[in-house]
Amino acid sequence: MKKIILIFLSIMVVMGLTGCKKYTDKKEIPIISDKIIQSSVDTMAAHEEVKEASIEIKGKEIKFSALLDLSVDKEKSKELGEYFVYIFSFNIANESKNLKGPTKDDLGDIYDYYNIDVNLSHLDKETLKGIKKTTEKKITWKNESI
Repeated sequence: MKKIILIFLSIMVVMGLTGCKKYTDKKEIPIISDKIIQSSVDTMAAHEEVKEASIEIKGKEIKFSALLDLSVDKEKSKELGEYFVYIFSFNIANESKNLKGPTKDDLGDIYDYYNIDVNLSHLDKETLKGIKKTTEKKITWKNESI
């Protein structure tokens, strides 16, 4: 009987040491300063193809918007939109000690807390919309007409 109890306790100890993490689904949402928002908007607006840019945060969603010149095609629009999202994440990571910035394969830790809504409009009224939920790795793009 002592052997069985000893084996049982040994198994419980091994299980406890090998991967039983405390799970919590409550994440404290990082506060994003107006300075980071403005810096990111200024960086995006500095591109000659960008006529206007803005970032709006509502609850757990970050909305990126830009009005692009007519000369910008669909692929360049996507590049600019992803660059906008990337720059924002980079600026946040530079200010935060707890959040990692973007990499080649990941947009950055901030987007584990916030959904992304990217709206890129052209002067001819066509819109390219990108969406990324916190559970997704990449932005999904689609065309829309106004």
